[in-house]
Amino acid sequence: MLSSGSLVMVPHVKFGFILFLILLIALGIFASVRFKLNRKIGVSFFVMYVAFVVYGYVQDLICDYDC
Repeated sequence: MLSSGSLVMVPHVKFGFILFLILLIALGIFASVRFKLNRKIGVSFFVMYVAFVVYGYVQDLICDYDC
């Protein structure tokens, strides 16, 4: 904690929270379609993966271990 009262979060922890959120979303999607993978569900999982990778690269380019 800083003197200003804000919580400093290490970038690895942010990625962990995001991955946990993606896991919960994936399990929710799978449960809603009764654990059957079709093309639409596969594309949505691929889009979530691409979004996470893009976020990781952008975070790496912008943040210099002080975000």
